[in-house]
Amino acid sequence: MIQYFQGLAIGATVGVVSSAVLALFLMVFVNTLDTEYLASLQASSLFPEGLSKLSLFVLTILYGTVPGVLIAFIAMQWFKNADHTMTNQVK
Repeated sequence: MIQYFQGLAIGATVGVVSSAVLALFLMVFVNTLDTEYLASLQASSLFPEGLSKLSLFVLTILYGTVPGVLIAFIAMQWFKNADHTMTNQVK
């Protein structure tokens, strides 16, 4: 049986590791395969014009970690133990 905070930690770890792998792939992609990709991101209205490779790397990790933690939080609400509920609830 997994504990509540262990589940949150697993979700955060999965979010960080998976987004770090994506960020590393994105850096290889931007530096070797498609060097104009960063310029096209800067031209779009979704990213600022001063978007650097470092900020793209950090934003990719951040945008992957936050949903991982939120999904883990929601999942742990589903899987939490019955002894964590209040016993004197009015129905």
